[in-house]
Amino acid sequence: MSKIKVNKKVKTTIQDIFESELKPMVQKEILKKRVKKHIREAASDTHNFPGYVLTNQALQDSKKSNDEAMDAVYDKIKNYLDIKNNSHASFPHQNNSKTDYQSPMYRNSTGEEEYIEDWRGMGLTDLQYQNKPNKQFEDQVNDYIDGST
Repeated sequence: MSKIKVNKKVKTTIQDIFESELKPMVQKEILKKRVKKHIREAASDTHNFPGYVLTNQALQDSKKSNDEAMDAVYDKIKNYLDIKNNSHASFPHQNNSKTDYQSPMYRNSTGEEEYIEDWRGMGLTDLQYQNKPNKQFEDQVNDYIDGST
């Protein structure tokens, strides 16, 4: 290999160009790496600051005590409602409801149910008039019952 002699002036010019062009680019890359590293470190510590830790601890403690209290209340109510004429302590039915066939509640017979249905009172579908209304009025009532706009 042969050594090429380079003029000192050209050498300093090339060195100046490299420093002026490359140095800012390298500094920019170094800054990017530092910022990325800092962001990664900050992201790993998001759940480690004092307020967050204390709040979570307080929430966990209160959840535990609240769950214990609710269990105690549930047990008390279950024991309290385990009495005669109650359908069941686990609340499958409303007390003395129509689905609770062991309760002493009075139930209507089929004939009584039909009588109530016939005489329960008038609704829109049960309208009766002394004078027959005109066709437009009947259409309006029928549209109202059907849900017309």
